[in-house]
Amino acid sequence: MGKGRHDMISTIVVYSSLLGNPSLPPHRPLIQLTCPELESGGYTNAPTYLPTGKIPSFKPITMSPKQAEKFLDEDLDITGNASCLDMHIQLCLCYDMPESSPISAGDAILSLKNGLEMLTRSLPWVAGQVVYEAPNKTHTGRMKIKPLGQTPTLIVKDLRQEPSDLSMEELRQAQFAFRLLDEQAIAPIASYSGAITGPKPVLLIQANLISGGLLLTVAGQHQAMDYPGMGQILRLLSKACHGQPFSAEEIAAANLPRYRLIPFLDDSYQPGPELYRRIIPPARPADSTQGPSANFTPSSWVNVIFEAVSLATLKRVAERDLSTHLGFISTDDALTAFVWKAIVRARISRLRPDEEATLSRAVNIRHLFDIPEEHPGMVTMCVYDTATLKALAGEPLGTTASRLRSELDHEKTRLASITRAAVTMLDRSTDKGILNYMGTIRTNIDLMFSSFSKVDAYGVDFNMGLGKPEAVRLPLPPADPGIVYALPKRPDGQVVLAMCLEDRDIEGLKNDRDFQQYGRFI
Repeated sequence: MGKGRHDMISTIVVYSSLLGNPSLPPHRPLIQLTCPELESGGYTNAPTYLPTGKIPSFKPITMSPKQAEKFLDEDLDITGNASCLDMHIQLCLCYDMPESSPISAGDAILSLKNGLEMLTRSLPWVAGQVVYEAPNKTHTGRMKIKPLGQTPTLIVKDLRQEPSDLSMEELRQAQFAFRLLDEQAIAPIASYSGAITGPKPVLLIQANLISGGLLLTVAGQHQAMDYPGMGQILRLLSKACHGQPFSAEEIAAANLPRYRLIPFLDDSYQPGPELYRRIIPPARPADSTQGPSANFTPSSWVNVIFEAVSLATLKRVAERDLSTHLGFISTDDALTAFVWKAIVRARISRLRPDEEATLSRAVNIRHLFDIPEEHPGMVTMCVYDTATLKALAGEPLGTTASRLRSELDHEKTRLASITRAAVTMLDRSTDKGILNYMGTIRTNIDLMFSSFSKVDAYGVDFNMGLGKPEAVRLPLPPADPGIVYALPKRPDGQVVLAMCLEDRDIEGLKNDRDFQQYGRFI
């Protein structure tokens, strides 16, 4: 393969220690394949090695740009055109693989490779990259999926030879705290786009071999998929690894024409107050009195575990003071309200009690537009709850949870029509930054909460022979305060939160007896 050619190939990165050959240095290249499009981007710039032995010889079949264009010129969902989503969402699935296991790493990787090939045959866009197509006579600018490789990149990294020598037992003892799961070590690409100088692949996977285990990190470009969408991709990939054919419904839902799944309003629509917080007004001139680090406060990511019994108790406590006209709340409502109130209590001593604070809550809106739940795109919108700090800190849990539930009553809140208005303005504008999921969130006062606890990441085994994952976590990204994620629920009902807050807020939570009664820091 010539150095100057941009052949589109599958990329597999494998280290020689996989072969168990003591005569080879651990990181010696065996066969090197080059994918120029990926060499400079994120963490995918590792050398690409291909072993012989357990993993059969892999002969890439390239697709010419002209051929690929027939299959890959896909407009993203209109919501995915928001530039604030230019990042990769990730999950790390932790599998037990004892040294005594009859299953070899080569067998596991081969299953993943075969599954990716089968997945791509039915969903060719998963092998593509997200690119911006500039405005022209027909549109105001579009995010599209364009050709990149024959299949999504699969990277295999052997960490057993690293000085840190992370082990499955060490992770288990630490309850898989993601302080041990640095994305620079275990993720195929950086989460935030500022660290990516190359292409932005739709899907990448990195299999990390550690002592006694395998950490499988999956990264999806957020403009192409939300977490429910990633969950669907994981399910289909696992099905493909088992050699099971996809149903016609699964293929149809995965390959829907995306851009107009949420219908736009007609030309007569003019924006009004319904778009407050969702559409960002033009930026005001920067305050010259503040330097770039004037508002910097040390922040960190932490994990907090909520066991099933704690979640059930929280829901029962909240149900004592229901005030929603809907007459019910979900466990997610109770957990979100509980965490939101606790964070407010941690902050209120340094803020004015009459200061208003806003919770931005990401919600799946597929059902509002009859979009199949199996559609693996980006179909999420945020709803907002605003109250004074004093009210939030003092009101019963059920009152807060009821208000959060009422925000999801789309008939009362007109969420469907507001969403249509927001995406109409996004379609009209050449500035794709006007739709911002963080809205006007101030990270030291407000909060962004996203729950993907319903994503069935614990149900996939990819036919690797390792069983289901023992834990599902996020790779540790750079600090980005004001965010809380509820990770996929474990089969026994346990939910783990990934929270990035200012360090002083974290200390406040650690000293909050009510919070400690239900949640446990790890």
